Amino acid sequence: MNLNTPTTFASKASAALLGHAVGDALGVPVEFYSRDELDRNPVTTMSGPGTHNQRPGTWSDDHAMTLCTAETLINGFDIHRLADSFEAWLMDQHWTPHGEVFDIGIATHEAICNRQRFTDPRAAGGQDEHHNGNGSLMRMLPVAIAFAQSTVSERDTAVDDASRLTHGHIRSRLACRFYADIVAGLLNGDTLQDALAQAQRRMTPIVADTSPHEAQVFARLLGDDLFE
Repeated sequence: MNLNTPTTFASKASAALLGHAVGDALGVPVEFYSRDELDRNPVTTMSGPGTHNQRPGTWSDDHAMTLCTAETLINGFDIHRLADSFEAWLMDQHWTPHGEVFDIGIATHEAICNRQRFTDPRAAGGQDEHHNGNGSLMRMLPVAIAFAQSTVSERDTAVDDASRLTHGHIRSRLACRFYADIVAGLLNGDTLQDALAQAQRRMTPIVADTSPHEAQVFARLLGDDLFE
């Protein structure tokens, strides 16, 4: 056994959050670079200033909102407190690495700024197809961890609610559910291959029942050639 491999649920969860921070910081300087550019100049260490003119090791909105989510979940899942935390990040630089918000997606910005118009913060996230993006997926790890040992129904509800704060379209929500299934499998002892296969088996009929268009969008993700 590799002694450096986390074995308990708590150690796996901690490693996942740390890995999220490291991966995000590695990617910040090369955001928007093409695959060809990265093939020619692969990322092997922390660097800067790069795309956003930031010092090496700086995390982005992705991890800042992940930290907001994790902090909120310490006291239980509450959609209003989570929305408050996202607003504190945008308006007051909460959980930013250097006291500034230097990047934010359009849909996320609109949803947080429009949040006060709605009694239910889950109505703030755009529900049209053009509002899709990875804005809710990028911060979903703490929710997936918190509900990894809950029922699938409870996890789906929490993931949907958390996504809707900024991204309400069914495509974004389905992607977050798929991701949360994989995280839950890994935390509960599955291999990556088994966690992926189980998530694919569960999500394939759900996506198919949603609409033929969404089934087409998710075809590669749910197929056998994902890593080819």
